Amino acid sequence: MCNNCKSKKEVLILEQIIDIRRLRQDLYDYFGTGAFAVSPAMILEADKIKRLSDEEIIIKAEEEGFDLSRYVI
Repeated sequence: MCNNCKSKKEVLILEQIIDIRRLRQDLYDYFGTGAFAVSPAMILEADKIKRLSDEEIIIKAEEEGFDLSRYVI
């Protein structure tokens, strides 16, 4: 967690502050949409997103190809 962050929903990564709340919501939307368009099993992934730590959200976003620079505050 970042001591200089404005709120507990911001994470410092490589000297940049990431809007983790927005990133989490976008990941949730990504998997939720996939559940209807691709595979119903993706709804389970969407549910997991709600329980991931801030650091795990960043890792998951990178695994899914999200551009973290879009979330820099």
